[in-house]
Amino acid sequence: MRKYFCELENDGHEFLFPSQQSDHMTSETLRNITRALASEAEVAPRRTGGKPADPEESHPHAPRCSLANYILANEKTRLIDVRDRLRHRSITTTERIYEHFQRQ
Repeated sequence: MRKYFCELENDGHEFLFPSQQSDHMTSETLRNITRALASEAEVAPRRTGGKPADPEESHPHAPRCSLANYILANEKTRLIDVRDRLRHRSITTTERIYEHFQRQ
């Protein structure tokens, strides 16, 4: 990975994923690649509550969402633990996204 990043930087690329037609991939292309790879590998993102979704529902952000849903399935997990794991700058961000996991 380090070599890949160095080559990109040395070649003057500003984007992590250059394409053959442009200096970067569109977000749609990245979503399509993510879905195709998830389907091929039979990897399904986790839904709220821990149930697996269809691999076709995968998107580039799915691994982060799946991780949060997975660790929040443990009743002892606090939102601050999720914030730290996902490296959100503010607990407000974590609360806004995962407020449905607030426990009494």
